[in-house]
Amino acid sequence: MAAQPRIGEVKEHKAGMVLLRRPVWVWYLVVTTVFTVGLAPLPDLHGHWAYEAVSVLYHRQLVHGYPDGTFRPDAFLGRAELAKLLVTLLGREEAALAARGGTSRYPDVARHWAKGYVETASDFGLFIGFADGTFRPQAFVTRAEFAVVLSRLFPGDAPLQPAFVDAHLIPGWARAGVLRATYIGLFAGYEDGTFRALRQVTRAEAAAVIRRVLWQRSGDFDLVGTVEVWAGGNLTLRTGSGRVSVVATGAQVFRNGMAAVSVQPFDQVGVILDGLGRAVLISALYRSDSGTLAELGADQVAFRRRDGVLVSSGVSTDAVFLRNGRRAAFGELKVGDSVYVVYDVASGLIRAIHGVYVFGEGLILAHFVDQNVLMIAIDRVTAMYGLADGAVIVGKGGRLERSELQAGMTVRLVASGGFISYLEVREGGGGP
Repeated sequence: MAAQPRIGEVKEHKAGMVLLRRPVWVWYLVVTTVFTVGLAPLPDLHGHWAYEAVSVLYHRQLVHGYPDGTFRPDAFLGRAELAKLLVTLLGREEAALAARGGTSRYPDVARHWAKGYVETASDFGLFIGFADGTFRPQAFVTRAEFAVVLSRLFPGDAPLQPAFVDAHLIPGWARAGVLRATYIGLFAGYEDGTFRALRQVTRAEAAAVIRRVLWQRSGDFDLVGTVEVWAGGNLTLRTGSGRVSVVATGAQVFRNGMAAVSVQPFDQVGVILDGLGRAVLISALYRSDSGTLAELGADQVAFRRRDGVLVSSGVSTDAVFLRNGRRAAFGELKVGDSVYVVYDVASGLIRAIHGVYVFGEGLILAHFVDQNVLMIAIDRVTAMYGLADGAVIVGKGGRLERSELQAGMTVRLVASGGFISYLEVREGGGGP
């Protein structure tokens, strides 16, 4: 087996021979960042569509799962479980504990484990019970019932007519509640335009809706901002009140709703902290694109993507601009620059542009993942490059993960001191 090239070692290819030359770059330290990825607190959620929503509620101590450590996301939600979830959301656990020792207004709840939660939720007007005086704690919750109960947390007006093709199937007693719950964004209906009022709610679906309730009542994160640095187990954000750094070793990470191993610079993130101020969950949203800058206006830019499509977009007033990895003024960007563009997920405006005008172009020969090092051949000279913390890696029209880089890819790059700050994959790659 051939020896692994050393950092700083340069090889020149000439007439089929390999000649060793003195290093071009002196690397005093290779920064290798090792992250401990947060383990799923509820193992049966891994890969589930509601993984992030349930994890948010878990770290907010709103759900805990079953004694065997599972969450059972596709099981149906019982009325007693919903009562406990809502009382916990309201922060009234002590009231529920006290209510366990009193009398019950529902004969079928007097000896039930959820008696205190059911009584407390009823005291708040969230539940009324059935006409026969029972609560039916083991009955599964329908979407109509769920909407009515949640609408009582947000009293107010709603449209007179529901915009669902199956609106005629919504029971009369639930109509106002469904209208209110959908009007404020707790329910969206299905892709076919139906609401399916009588469908039973799964625990995963309930978690997704309760997360929206949490966001509307108090927000679901302790910190919200834009990623500046993710390195050495620490996360640095640019927030509305300035730069904030938190320890993030072991945190669960999600990007656009999917489990991930890291966040990236320019990601918009929400962070949940534990009692010691350490990050336990990081949720990132991002939307990006790349191409060649074609037009530069006062508050508008246009760039041509690699597929030839011209894209025009407005620029946010607080947007960040970089050129070759360094902060720059908007006017320093030039037509012809290769640009990586990051959008604000909510407004659709551009909130960051990374422009690059000096390229080296070559071929990746090897990727030493454990060292964060690439072997790249440029103009018949092979050199070892490190990936700088915060390096922007793009291809296929958007951001790539470091783990996606592989031998055989043609790349353009910007490097300083042997560290790559910008790398654009042009073509190639693929497994055996």
